[in-house]
Amino acid sequence: AQLQLAQQAATAGPLDDLQARVEADPADQQARLEYAQALHAAGRLEEAIDILLDSFRRDRDWNEGAAKAQLITIFDSLKPNDPIGQKGRRRLSSLIFA
Repeated sequence: AQLQLAQQAATAGPLDDLQARVEADPADQQARLEYAQALHAAGRLEEAIDILLDSFRRDRDWNEGAAKAQLITIFDSLKPNDPIGQKGRRRLSSLIFA
């Protein structure tokens, strides 16, 4: 999980550009995924998780469940007792089982 996230961080685009793409078209799932990856690379973990959870809520099946897969990769990279990870997992579970 750490290696995959490090590779994504190396290719993450500029945050401002990605944020502008998401604001211009909130339904652009690819822009949302790239923005979340860039946020994570910048150490803005909670914001990245929020974007991915919202993407999952909007369309859980987009790109073969890419938002959920990215969330799980992030959660797997955290310690089991990390409060951000625990909160994110609970929120994802509530979306899955809602």
